[in-house]
Amino acid sequence: MILWFLECLIYRITDHTKGFVRQRGGLQKLLAIKITPENAMKYLDQALIYFNHHVVNGIVVQIADRNCVNVVQAVEDFLRTGKIIAAKSSEAQELIVLSNKYGGTFLTVKIDSIKNPNYFKVGERGILYCERGADDYDHVLSVFMTKEGLIFKDAQSELQEFAVEEYLKKEYKNFKLLKTKKN
Repeated sequence: MILWFLECLIYRITDHTKGFVRQRGGLQKLLAIKITPENAMKYLDQALIYFNHHVVNGIVVQIADRNCVNVVQAVEDFLRTGKIIAAKSSEAQELIVLSNKYGGTFLTVKIDSIKNPNYFKVGERGILYCERGADDYDHVLSVFMTKEGLIFKDAQSELQEFAVEEYLKKEYKNFKLLKTKKN
């Protein structure tokens, strides 16, 4: 049974690494495209994996798992400049880092308020602070209002399973929003 598990694990890692390496080819393609602030949103989904992951000894690894402040900065900077730059490893950081960099303050909100197009207009984006409570780590992720509705993007993890409204409402107690692009 253990041997079977190891074989499956090695297969998954190898298969996953090949996919990432193929995507690294995708990185070369992305870098060859003239990505600008005007078209960066079009390429965001393709770029997400590169903000907090790389291959080490043939295995895809996260750069860090507590560097969400650096990761949302990498995403925001990509949208402002078109440049793909990996987030630096770090421990958890204070929200003041983001407020100082992008201006403004984090305002307490409910997700339903953010979904209101009178509050968060189409084309606006921001950083959502998600508070768990005193005994656990909080998190920040990127939010966007599109014609289709509110979109959450979490470039810290490889998959987007944590960047869905139902999960966020269940997992976190309070939310604060810093608008980084206003209309």
